[in-house]
Amino acid sequence: MKNALMFCLYFSFILPISARAQLRTPENIPITFYGRVIDQDGRPLAGAKISLVVVISHFAENGTEQKPVTLEADPNGDFTVTGFTAHAIDEISVQKHGYELSQKAKRGYRFGSIPDDYKPDPANPVVFKMWKHQHPEPLVVGSKFYGIIPDGRSYTIDFLQQKKTDGINPSGDIIIRINRPAIIPPRTRFNWSFSIEAIDGGIIHTEDDFLYRAPESGYQTKYDFKMEATNSYRYSNQQFYLKSRGGQAYGRFVVEVIPDYKDGGAFNVQYFINPAGSRNLEYDKLAEIRKTSSHPDKIRPSDYP
Repeated sequence: MKNALMFCLYFSFILPISARAQLRTPENIPITFYGRVIDQDGRPLAGAKISLVVVISHFAENGTEQKPVTLEADPNGDFTVTGFTAHAIDEISVQKHGYELSQKAKRGYRFGSIPDDYKPDPANPVVFKMWKHQHPEPLVVGSKFYGIIPDGRSYTIDFLQQKKTDGINPSGDIIIRINRPAIIPPRTRFNWSFSIEAIDGGIIHTEDDFLYRAPESGYQTKYDFKMEATNSYRYSNQQFYLKSRGGQAYGRFVVEVIPDYKDGGAFNVQYFINPAGSRNLEYDKLAEIRKTSSHPDKIRPSDYP
């Protein structure tokens, strides 16, 4: 018992607050959690079904108890979790027929006194955003991993033909360049950059929860990104809307740029392109799964993203 006490005191003095928070004993306190469910246009979603578990610590037994809770959003899209003495809520799920929850939605919250813990405020509920699916259209969909030489040279990506060519090809959709030092000593950080340039159209860098409807305007010819050596990240994930081929094709794509891959660089791109000139970027994955399945009648709606 004495050794355990000394261990706790030792770490409480030498570790920063953020690290001590990871070692702290979970504390059960009276909890209240405020949430709100909205659609992609900010309108409340009444009747959305919420399920979660309330996590209660039993420190003496070195374990936890999980109590399932189900709720329904009121006419304002609001819901409240209260009446428990616990230290966290977890496994938050929000469902409504015909809607998809944002993948950015946080699924768990901890209660307590440190800065990262959830602080209940009825005037500022946690927002859960959902997208109302409408009419998915046939899209050109693909995912490619390309190795390139990261010395600033140009590479053209043609999404419709699903291919990469060296140099600038006017029949493509985007031009990508990566630039970094030619020689990188092992375990050394370095400055690097990349750029994406649109061909006969434009791109929009975005942090949107959903990329299912391309904007009408706001497109830029080029996007530049720089990473300083002082930053510990050795790669970058970015997402974009695309207008291409003089407005005859709209799309969305996500790129992972890796400046130091084997003897060069690389980027991984996933794309969804509507070649019909529509800004609708919804993709019916369920229909595609059924089309390629030998047992389409056994595919469940839950397979739809």
